[in-house]
Amino acid sequence: MGVDLAEMERFILVLFRAAGVVAFVPFWGSRLIPVKVRIGLCFILAVVFYSVSAGMSFSPTEDIFKLSWMVLKETAIGTVLGLAGYLVFSGVELAGEMAGMQMGLRMATAVNPQFEAQSSLLAQFNVLFALMVLLAINGHHWFIEGLAKSFRLIPPGGAVLREATFARMIALGGEMFLIGLKMSAPIVVAMLLTNAALGLMVRVVPQMNIFVIGFPVLIAVGLIVLFF
Repeated sequence: MGVDLAEMERFILVLFRAAGVVAFVPFWGSRLIPVKVRIGLCFILAVVFYSVSAGMSFSPTEDIFKLSWMVLKETAIGTVLGLAGYLVFSGVELAGEMAGMQMGLRMATAVNPQFEAQSSLLAQFNVLFALMVLLAINGHHWFIEGLAKSFRLIPPGGAVLREATFARMIALGGEMFLIGLKMSAPIVVAMLLTNAALGLMVRVVPQMNIFVIGFPVLIAVGLIVLFF
């Protein structure tokens, strides 16, 4: 039995769009998940959505360069979908880094297994808490639903990369910093007010050892603001 090259092309395009999502979605794209598991998940999603897209219009090509360009566009679509979640979690981690720095916990770092880099304990706590919330509300299903809707809106091979697409990807990066700033703002403001109060106390009571008193006070105030 011969192989239908048109259907093979369709499957490849679906596979690369799914791979773009899996590579960046929180939890699935984590380095804690074995590569074989992530590859298997990509193929499972590709098989499912290949059957969904079977009735959609598709124009196969025998030109390897056109096919490569189509694969690139499909990967870009999946990447944009996955980056939406990835950048939210990056913003959460950034908020933890900023808050930890203000609380004097910048030196309390550990290796983040997800990114294989040093990050503050408060940043890791924020990310793990956000991840638990995401899984508890079945938020990881949203990305599957988003992938399904993307095939209804843009069938395999039907993507058109415009300047607005790249502008949106850049805008998502800016939103990451905005998320981090908004989440860390209460702690940052509280730390600034606490530091100002400690500075006034030192002026009133010069004998007070600010380093002994200030450090636990900053941590206590930061934790109170963080949890309440």
